[in-house]
Amino acid sequence: MKRYIISILLLSLIVLSIGAFYIQSAASGSPQFSLKKQTGSEKEADKVKIHGSYQNGNFIDVVTLTTDGSVYSKEMGLINKTEQLFSDNDGNQDLDKKYRSFMRGKNGMNSFYEDEDHLIFGDIEYHFGQMANDFTFKLSMLEKESETEKNFDMKIPNKEKYSFISIEDIQLIGNKLKILTRNADYDSDNTEVHLYTINLANREVEEDKTVVSTENEAENLFTDLQLLNSTNTRQPSQYAFFYKEISKNIEMEESTYSEPVSTELIMIDLEIGKEIKVDVPDDLQMKPRILPYYDSDLLYFTQSGEKGLQLVTYSYKDGKIVNSIGTGLEHGESGFQFAVKNGKAYILTTPDRIGQKPSSTPSLKIFDIKTGKELYQGVVELKGQDKNKTEGYLMIDWLTIE
Repeated sequence: MKRYIISILLLSLIVLSIGAFYIQSAASGSPQFSLKKQTGSEKEADKVKIHGSYQNGNFIDVVTLTTDGSVYSKEMGLINKTEQLFSDNDGNQDLDKKYRSFMRGKNGMNSFYEDEDHLIFGDIEYHFGQMANDFTFKLSMLEKESETEKNFDMKIPNKEKYSFISIEDIQLIGNKLKILTRNADYDSDNTEVHLYTINLANREVEEDKTVVSTENEAENLFTDLQLLNSTNTRQPSQYAFFYKEISKNIEMEESTYSEPVSTELIMIDLEIGKEIKVDVPDDLQMKPRILPYYDSDLLYFTQSGEKGLQLVTYSYKDGKIVNSIGTGLEHGESGFQFAVKNGKAYILTTPDRIGQKPSSTPSLKIFDIKTGKELYQGVVELKGQDKNKTEGYLMIDWLTIE
């Protein structure tokens, strides 16, 4: 989802840069927001970043909220704006600080693997042509103890078949590097999930295996694949998870809409390159439609019911619910953002048109997943003379944890 938001924000950046004079003229009209603690420890929210945009008439600006306040895109230089929009390193800032030389020019949430001995980065270099496209793996490996860095390139097999390839996950299993990718077919709307096995000793692609495909036999059916969120995208893991939904187009006299036919949760065993269907209780099947998180043993769902929004931990190995936590939050039409990291769950309500009545105030809660203890509760608060209303309004897009 974030990759689409970034594209939209990049377009906004270009427009805003061209109209720099008008942006600066409107600078005084941007209100200050902050994340204010109500209960619990303020330290629990120190690494939380709330990303959104503020709109006042024709003026739109990107804004990031923390416990320290809000920072608008217009307050940055053009270079910093561009770096922020192109960077996809939320959650990897510690790598930027610890391995500054190795990390230079490297970003991508799903492009890193780390264990005690190695830090590995993978990227894809693109060359688009009239007849065929060219794709190449660009790999970098850091040996932590010796601080030795190795860089090498590998041509992707059958590259002419695809219009686009993106990296979904990278893992080192044994002495083989596993790269999971999403490949868009050049001649159709079909998308394939590929698992490339790389022999690091020979520096060659040893195997290219298609593990999931969106190809449908019926013309009016289409398939959507979404990669689930990992609690730590660079940690060692034998598995990756996808949510697969098959829908059909329903044609009316004046419009067409889609209707879900089937949904399933798919686990990819990266060691053997096998697709495995995960049996999940019906009431956990993506209701509400927020992707669950996963780690090496568990899946973390949000579930809406009579008792409000619940956080449900599910063992996909044992096939049972481990625990369920009541959040005390209602899941209304406005929705929410959800994240899991370092044994903690973060839930942020996202009402519409924040800062304008009758919009409610966004609320953030942080829980210890094992104990269910609420560690923090806070709200997004307007600062300044008028804390009840602004001329424009804030929209929350996503939530990240450093």
